[in-house]
Amino acid sequence: MDYHKKHYGKKSKFIFVNQCSNNYISNNAFTDFVWKPTLEELGLRYRIPYNMRHTYATHALINGENLNFLARQLGHSSFEMIFRKYGKVIKNTKNMQSSIKSPYR
Repeated sequence: MDYHKKHYGKKSKFIFVNQCSNNYISNNAFTDFVWKPTLEELGLRYRIPYNMRHTYATHALINGENLNFLARQLGHSSFEMIFRKYGKVIKNTKNMQSSIKSPYR
């Protein structure tokens, strides 16, 4: 994020921009030119970019993120959807904190 702010922060409000740094990058362009090459470089099997959302939410919950804040970040009006989708993670958070090493710590 620091790199992005330094190079694009004043030019765009978007994180993923086109080669001119002034417009939103399309979903297809992101997948073809950013997502797939990144997964290949890291030696990871392909998964759709939407899965980042679930990975982020799960790690945020494991690390004790505020449910209202997380719900707003994911575009929900309340944390009800968080409970429906990630209820099992929330219930097991104490056990998971000791067994899962999060990259966000």
